[in-house]
Amino acid sequence: MESSIKKFYLGVEGGATKSTAILVDENDKILAKHVGKSINYLAIGERKVKANLKDLLRPILKKAEGNGLYAVFGLAGLNTPKDDVIYKKLVKSVMPHQAIFDVLNDAEIALEARCPDAKNRILVIAGTGASVYGKNRKTDAKTTGWDFILGEEGSGYELGLKTMKAAVQSWDGRGPKTILQRLVLKKTGSKSMQDFMPTFYETLNKDMKNMKEFIASFAPLMDEAIQQNDAVALNIRKEAIGELVRGVVAVAGRLNFKKECFCLGRIGSIWKMPGFKDQFQKEIKRQFPKVCFSENTDSGAWGAIILAKKLK
Repeated sequence: MESSIKKFYLGVEGGATKSTAILVDENDKILAKHVGKSINYLAIGERKVKANLKDLLRPILKKAEGNGLYAVFGLAGLNTPKDDVIYKKLVKSVMPHQAIFDVLNDAEIALEARCPDAKNRILVIAGTGASVYGKNRKTDAKTTGWDFILGEEGSGYELGLKTMKAAVQSWDGRGPKTILQRLVLKKTGSKSMQDFMPTFYETLNKDMKNMKEFIASFAPLMDEAIQQNDAVALNIRKEAIGELVRGVVAVAGRLNFKKECFCLGRIGSIWKMPGFKDQFQKEIKRQFPKVCFSENTDSGAWGAIILAKKLK
């Protein structure tokens, strides 16, 4: 007699700002999808992550009751064996006891989504955070993505911080004049930089847990400044592209891709910045003539579903 228990697959993408969970059946039919808050314990703490996980999964798990559930969680901030232990404990505390699951860095699921069939592949994340991650048939390698203090070059956080610093330096005379000064004041509703600075620190002190996201929220000001050909903004963009290129060079070197064909995928909001993607790809193509750029736009959650189907 054929078993009535079906297999359901859950993919979760837990970024620094928000999380997404998708549940599908064996035919990839979407049964449920839910968007929630951050589940990065390094940024918001374990207790808050557990609460956010419960909120994210509550409507999803109701759909999966009574069926075999296989899940993969791709999580920002999972970089060390200690992180792995903590995340597994948190996920286990909110999942059905019979569920089979694994936790991975969010770069791994995004790489699966962007370059699913490639033997050699690299993913460049440039959103609130930044990371470069690559794999071949035998091993993997990662650079940057060590969170916003130790290494998040090319991220929205770093671009937002440089935007505000450029505005302050434009005002106090240490740097060249830039329209970023006006844009920062406009965003915050400040009449002057003297008004902006105490307001900025007051906002941080009220919500230090979300400091990274708050600072990254200034990065989109770069778009308007670049469109107006602001020299300071153009230089900040150039530096960010250079950092991400350095990350690709480091990962490609460790995986011996210099003379090999490899797929390169991208994910994150910073790629929407005017000219960012084109200049990045031009420099990568110059250094790696055999690279192929993926235009796949599947979400990291779909990459997690692909990996969940491989669980046993």
